[in-house]
Amino acid sequence: MKKKLSYITIVFFLVIIAYGYYQQKTLESRKKITTGIITGTKIIKGVYITYDFSVGINSYSFTTVSNKISTEDIRKFLQCKTFPVIYDSLNISQSELLIFKEDFKNYGFTYPDSLKWVSDSLRLDNNE
Repeated sequence: MKKKLSYITIVFFLVIIAYGYYQQKTLESRKKITTGIITGTKIIKGVYITYDFSVGINSYSFTTVSNKISTEDIRKFLQCKTFPVIYDSLNISQSELLIFKEDFKNYGFTYPDSLKWVSDSLRLDNNE
């Protein structure tokens, strides 16, 4: 019984990983970029950043996980600031807020000098 449960658990995690990979590849192939604004933070089994952006006349509000910074730092340094948002042109609910170097690198973009203040303010390593 334990072996069967282990196999089910492994298959479950593989499906989740494959789905995440599929979503990222889909986003990369149909990506559009706009500007979003950080509106705040939420704690939902972890720290999340809330952000808004508009496409045409429609406005959208989403959350993204924040494993690098605290709620206090989000409120102190990032809230009400604008950042690039990459979104899927056919499925806008698939969007990512680009704040850190690794966010830009994941989508093949160069980290802009105009965002250097983020790592300076948050005292992050320049490689992050």
